Amino acid sequence: MCGIAGRVHADAARPVTEAELRAMCARMEKRGPDDEHVYVGKGAGLGARRLSIQDVPGGRQPLSNEDGTVWATFNGEIYNFKELREELSAKGHRFASKTDTEVLVHLYEEAGERMVERLDGMFAFGLWDAKRRRLLLARDRMGKKPLFYWQEPGGIAFASGIWPLMALPDLPRAVDSTAVDDFFGLKYIPSPRTIFKSVRKLPAAHLLIWESGRSRIVRYWKPRFLPKTKLTMAEAEAECVRLLRAAVARRLTADVPIGAFLSGGLDSSAVVALMAERGKVSTFTVGFEDEAVSETAYARLVADRFGTEHHEETVRLDALEVLPELSRHFGEPFADSSAVPTFYLARAARRRITVALNGDGGDEAFAGYGWYRLLRRFRHADLLPSSLKGALERLTRTWAAHPFEPLRKAARLCAYVSWTPSRRYADAVSYVHTHLRPSLYRPEFLETLGGHDPQTSLAMLFDSGEGDLLDKNLWADWSSFLPDQLCVKMDVATMANSLEARSPFLDRELVEFCASLPSEWKLGNQGGKLLLRKAFEKILPREIVTRAKQGFVVPLTHWMRDPGVRARLEEIVATRDSPCMEYLRRDAMENALREHASGKRNWAGLLWSVLVFDAWGREVLKR
Repeated sequence: MCGIAGRVHADAARPVTEAELRAMCARMEKRGPDDEHVYVGKGAGLGARRLSIQDVPGGRQPLSNEDGTVWATFNGEIYNFKELREELSAKGHRFASKTDTEVLVHLYEEAGERMVERLDGMFAFGLWDAKRRRLLLARDRMGKKPLFYWQEPGGIAFASGIWPLMALPDLPRAVDSTAVDDFFGLKYIPSPRTIFKSVRKLPAAHLLIWESGRSRIVRYWKPRFLPKTKLTMAEAEAECVRLLRAAVARRLTADVPIGAFLSGGLDSSAVVALMAERGKVSTFTVGFEDEAVSETAYARLVADRFGTEHHEETVRLDALEVLPELSRHFGEPFADSSAVPTFYLARAARRRITVALNGDGGDEAFAGYGWYRLLRRFRHADLLPSSLKGALERLTRTWAAHPFEPLRKAARLCAYVSWTPSRRYADAVSYVHTHLRPSLYRPEFLETLGGHDPQTSLAMLFDSGEGDLLDKNLWADWSSFLPDQLCVKMDVATMANSLEARSPFLDRELVEFCASLPSEWKLGNQGGKLLLRKAFEKILPREIVTRAKQGFVVPLTHWMRDPGVRARLEEIVATRDSPCMEYLRRDAMENALREHASGKRNWAGLLWSVLVFDAWGREVLKR
């Protein structure tokens, strides 16, 4: 697990200096605290910060092939690297280390850009072919590992984050207004956009090929939702356990201590149960002073059942303390509040382990989120006549911003009845809804957006999927929410503590299997995940299998009423040069603070986003 960086110029006579590579690497020390190394060639250079997991003494990178013409810098884990190594050795390739990184350069010699199709794991890498002056950048299928790049005329630079790229003094820092709109609407910025106009994210399951100053981006994998499996449900339950067991086993390879995050939810409990089949497990849970959001009792239940070496830590969440550091690691505004407890959990686990398995991806694979069931409840509304839908939509526009809360709730119901499925989905996963933007955004900011609306983009993504409503919903989540929010949160929170996170539910074979399952086998009537619950009902405690999803939440509503937090928000809103008040109306924010403090209306999500954006502006943008 590493932080990677690199820069390449089309003109081989234009140097890439060791100093600029090391400047980028220095900003990724937490990602790779064990080692730093750079390669400098003609008009090209790669760098890496290493967290040693495999071949601890001999795995320094960047690594090259035998004659030094192909170099790779790599972040992640290739779970099938031993099989690939044996295959390549049989073809005459010679290896100088026991790492998975070295497999990349030899696999490229055999398969070229199609090498990524052979890789099973989580990864982001840069591979430089000095003979062809060709750079390959790649991200894994689920987007577990990040990769950002800046393409300038005649060159390209890349890194594991925006913050290291900003070590390059010539990187333009103009903010992208549409990205700001995305952030306030969704709490994250979907790929390929970033907060800066000049920087892009490489989307999950994509490969960028840069050669002679030109680049092209190709998708190399996507899940297929059709045709559906021909297995019986009983056979599918057994296959589910088999595939997850194999996914867990693949993720237990390391030369350092391994453990697991245990929330007491269904997904992490299933992972721990299968880990326990192979030996003693160290599990880690963070509890909170507020018992209403703490899951420690359920985690203890699972730990006791499987005899784990359980570590539990109660923490007091202090957002104002941790936000500056998290802002630098994220590199752009990111307002999923569960990143804060995840950060504390990773910090506690890192005292004893270097690798942690988790339950991420279970909700996307088996339909565990509430919005999946919400869309199903409104599916019959699509049969209503268009005249009635039009009347309901007019009521929506009239009541949506009404100060009387029952009318606002009625407006939401009318909207969901009148809208298309894709628009319902986009609204369900949004936080600042389309109808609120004119009252919250400064008029001059709205003008710069040119009609952009993050909900429109999500609706188009939903409609591009195949299969039924749930399949399209899952496709949209796997394309945006999963790689750009869930995976980003886990990667940043863990790597900020020099801890590697591995996610068995995001195993390619398991994901492809889940895509083939009929929707009724997923949704069920107990909060989703019907097949997963049935598959593990004889393995896990009954209380875990039957409990409703809680999620890794913080008491955000109460948090935003804390006197210290409110004082900070009032300062942000009143300060003339506050980063976020360039985009938000001051009168609207003052009103939101008053309404939230009095309990008249819940503005916790918006207020948290303001705190996050302000911290990012001060810690990243203005540095």
